[in-house]
Amino acid sequence: MVISIHRPRVSVPKVPPMADVLDRLAASPLAYAGMGVVKSVVRVAPANRVTVHIARVFIDVVLRATSPAPRGVVTPVDTRIGADAVRGEWVSPPGVSAGRVLYYLHGSGYVVCSPRTHRGLAARLAADCDRPAFVLRYRRAPENRFPAAQDDALAGYRWLLHKGYRPEDIVLGGDSAGGHLVIGLLGELQRLGLPQPAGAFAFSPLIDPALAMDATTEAGCRDPLIPVRGADRLIALYFDGTDPTDPRADVQQVVGPHLAPLLIQVGEREILRPAAELFGQAQQRAGGECELQNWPNQIHVFQMFYRLGGAASAALADVARFVAGLDARAISSAG
Repeated sequence: MVISIHRPRVSVPKVPPMADVLDRLAASPLAYAGMGVVKSVVRVAPANRVTVHIARVFIDVVLRATSPAPRGVVTPVDTRIGADAVRGEWVSPPGVSAGRVLYYLHGSGYVVCSPRTHRGLAARLAADCDRPAFVLRYRRAPENRFPAAQDDALAGYRWLLHKGYRPEDIVLGGDSAGGHLVIGLLGELQRLGLPQPAGAFAFSPLIDPALAMDATTEAGCRDPLIPVRGADRLIALYFDGTDPTDPRADVQQVVGPHLAPLLIQVGEREILRPAAELFGQAQQRAGGECELQNWPNQIHVFQMFYRLGGAASAALADVARFVAGLDARAISSAG
């Protein structure tokens, strides 16, 4: 089934289009100041270990303040599957059903963020989708380079299968660089002959690590969070020297009907939107099942600010609807 592009559906009619995430962030001095500091550091500072440390600290403080996790929902994981390490954490809000799992790959630019920065979002997704989330702690730059994170993502999926989860019990999710990992993992599973998960969703996915298209569209985009200048230097810390034809890096190669059903959400005001839209359109043309949502006036990974309500909460409700549809399909197939 080919699903046409979903031109944006923001189910919060009482909220004026521009009085959403940005305006609400402005009312939170810590969050708004943190966003400004991070953007400034990324734009002008050299990409080195000092810059990375500063960015990690600020982003950790801001995201943990704006998207805190409930107490008592986190269980650390540090194990192995064969020769491969698997590290991360289970995020299990009270009352969620066992038997299915959300495998979440956090955003990072392959440099910043961690499962800790995304605990609040993972907890909300786990509660909305009624299943625990496993959030992978994958290796990042500058300490590691491509394909370390891709190897970790594959090991995490194999570990979940080893624990007894069926492919149809697993939904992948990710944001930004995590979205790039999600799409790349789907392609890697196909190449290795491993089963696809029930489905996958990606928030503001990175499609082109070189940011070539994003650089040409930045002037008219007014992205308040992610500047191409600087972001490309940080991403290069991970991808520098990578074979550009490697399909784990160039995920545009993985389109096709063999991929699990996809939901892609992008914000109208982010620089990664054009490349993500082109990927979604290519997946549709190739006969794949892909729902592409372009949310008006929204920023990069606006879903992270779900506590502010508005479009972020509506977008997460759409994810829950998408996952419920995957569950219904699995039950129907089993019957």
